[in-house]
Amino acid sequence: MSLGATAQLTFRYILVDFLAHLLNTARQLELDPQLDEYWDEDMGALVSCTLYFQGYLLQKINSPIILAIDEVNQLFDDPSLTRDVFALLRSWHEETRDINEWQKLRLLLINSREVYIPLELNKSPFNIGYYSVELPPFNSEQVLDLALRHRLHLSASVLSQLMDLLGGFPYLVRLAFYESVRCQIDVQTLLETATHDTGIYHHHLHSQAWCIQQHPDLAIAYQKMITAQTPIQLDQVQAFKLKSMGLVHLDGDQATVSCELYRQYFKSLSAGSWR
Repeated sequence: MSLGATAQLTFRYILVDFLAHLLNTARQLELDPQLDEYWDEDMGALVSCTLYFQGYLLQKINSPIILAIDEVNQLFDDPSLTRDVFALLRSWHEETRDINEWQKLRLLLINSREVYIPLELNKSPFNIGYYSVELPPFNSEQVLDLALRHRLHLSASVLSQLMDLLGGFPYLVRLAFYESVRCQIDVQTLLETATHDTGIYHHHLHSQAWCIQQHPDLAIAYQKMITAQTPIQLDQVQAFKLKSMGLVHLDGDQATVSCELYRQYFKSLSAGSWR
């Protein structure tokens, strides 16, 4: 499931929509949902969802299932929502110790930036489980391989331009190839308008600018970086937040802008529009 489409809704509607996606798991498993038998408004959505999984859905399956939740970082802008949903997921993991049904559930959480919302250690889903995978930037060989999988053939000059602009970031590279195929526009043309409001990255760039606007100290630090000719020193908190957004590369406490796409975009904005 993807949470991206719910990111701008109010707390109540995000939560209801989030849980609706979870309950839709029954239909994907070709089970009769039977929601009314387990949903209790007095007990609340979180408890009802837990009862539904434990009392019905997990009872009906014989082999484990993986519940993959994409873009969980969309929740981070609402700390209250984040804490409630993450506490719910953490509680499901804890239940595997004592209740056999919960051992059939595997959780896969996918996020594109680190969590820097304060979470109680016993309510966070990020300090449990077996694996935590950080996806590094693609190198040139991997970018060429991904291009071929999209049936695209990149010249050496276009590959160099793409790597310089996007820094090998998997999401940015994949989006360029996807839009090239979908719109039947060559990659070089897409890159030429990459930082424009009509470009393929406009939603992503606007989201990054909005996030920085919520933290004036980050805006000030990042403005210095985009005009700097050499790495600049950041305090630990600023470095962590900017790296978690993918906006910087770190070498110790020295930071540089992570790719030219971000440098060009933020440089094109007037200081007052994102500070």
